[in-house]
Amino acid sequence: MQSPNTYFLNSDTIQFSELDYVFNEQLSVKKNLLHSSIYISEGELFSQSKVDKTHSTLNNLQNFRTINLLFEPVDSLGVDSIQLLDCKIELTPLTKQSYDIALEGTHSSGNLGMAGNLIYKHRNLFHGAESFELRFKGAIEFLTNSKNDFNRMIEYGVETRLNVPQFWLPIKLEALQKRYSPRTMLSFNYNYQSRPEITRTIAAAGFGYHWKSSRFLNHQINIVDLNYVSVTEMSERFSEIISGTYLEDSYRSHVISAFNYSFTFSNQKLNRQRNFFFVSFRPEVAGNLFSMVYGMSGNERPDGGYLFFDTPYSQYFMADIDFRYYRVINDANRLVFRLFAGAGYPFGNAEVMPFEKRYFSGGSNGIRAWQVRSLGPGSYILPADREDQYPNQLGDIKLESNFEYRFDLFWSFKGAVFLDAGNIWAIKPDLDQPGAEFSLDSFYNEIAVGTGFGLRLDLSFFVARLDLGIKLRDPSMISGAAWIPFSRSYGWDDFMLNFAIGYPF
Repeated sequence: MQSPNTYFLNSDTIQFSELDYVFNEQLSVKKNLLHSSIYISEGELFSQSKVDKTHSTLNNLQNFRTINLLFEPVDSLGVDSIQLLDCKIELTPLTKQSYDIALEGTHSSGNLGMAGNLIYKHRNLFHGAESFELRFKGAIEFLTNSKNDFNRMIEYGVETRLNVPQFWLPIKLEALQKRYSPRTMLSFNYNYQSRPEITRTIAAAGFGYHWKSSRFLNHQINIVDLNYVSVTEMSERFSEIISGTYLEDSYRSHVISAFNYSFTFSNQKLNRQRNFFFVSFRPEVAGNLFSMVYGMSGNERPDGGYLFFDTPYSQYFMADIDFRYYRVINDANRLVFRLFAGAGYPFGNAEVMPFEKRYFSGGSNGIRAWQVRSLGPGSYILPADREDQYPNQLGDIKLESNFEYRFDLFWSFKGAVFLDAGNIWAIKPDLDQPGAEFSLDSFYNEIAVGTGFGLRLDLSFFVARLDLGIKLRDPSMISGAAWIPFSRSYGWDDFMLNFAIGYPF
């Protein structure tokens, strides 16, 4: 490592907007981007909040290993004998390029599998702190409780993301850059999925913006959120199962052209033990632009709906809200409460919500006493001839609440006791799924309840979690017998062991 004197002897200096930039070889990040990230101005009184904001904004560029803001007294005094200070900002660049290889084993309800990712990252693609990521991924899972034609799942794909720390707009406004710390996001993805019942490919493209309007408020708007789903193969058995049901439309080839916005509030302060809230609200609308174009053309809507490149497109509106409250009792004990509510409604060019936009419940991040996608909708009971297939129960409405008491055990091990409640429902009546429709008069009788306890290994940078869920109330049981402890003895199907990475919420 060079000494400060040697560094300055071998350095170049350029001036931009009254700031001096000293560097070796070449300036790693564009001057205008650095200037818009600095909130300290000559002639102003010292402000710790501006120092903190400068440090935070430079850190968000994700291009520097160390960031030091140094203030040194000047021999002379200013007006009214105010001590003058010189400010030096020292930035040590990170390695521009890197790659990661990640392998993991999975185990869910007796199903064994493995997954892997190869990730390439470039932190400064065009010298404007643009973050580029290229990811290759693959996974396989063997289903031990299925028949021969329903015995495995294979998935592989490629994802590309470009994250630019400024608004990509026809005009450049430095005032917007300084005030909102914006980011422009661009992505292209391709994914191949071969499930026991269906084989399909998914291509996606996205373009949008992210910005902060205050210290605790984040906004994200996706102007382009395009998904193309092509179903290339379906098993005869699965085709017979969904034929004539509301699920049939969900598994057809389709196009989704959506516009969505998300608002997030969180008053959490890192490294500080204090209570805090988290609120996220996300509305989304899809298909309206295509329908408007068709409507202006005067073409009548065909029986099968309008097509986009010979593929029907989805039209719907959906919105969901996620509320969380974290109560810190002391350094070793805390309470966490979460409430989630969401609904989607298809209209116009679509009879049902697309498969990937529908809600599901159960699993390590939901009602943990049920296997993922095996709960609901409503009080619907899966027919006996379908009990051996991989669960895939979906709904248009989701209500869920979770409560956890988290406590320290020893070393990096932590424990938890939890209570989960909720379900999913269909928004329209369906003769093939009796009891699935949401009704204000009866939905509260169809709430599933589970409890349990968990063990977590929390290493700060990595959290491994093991949760044992126990059913308390099963809405698929006959009326009056839904509460299991008061109606029958427990069986193995009433317990669910979930392994996951990270906290559930």
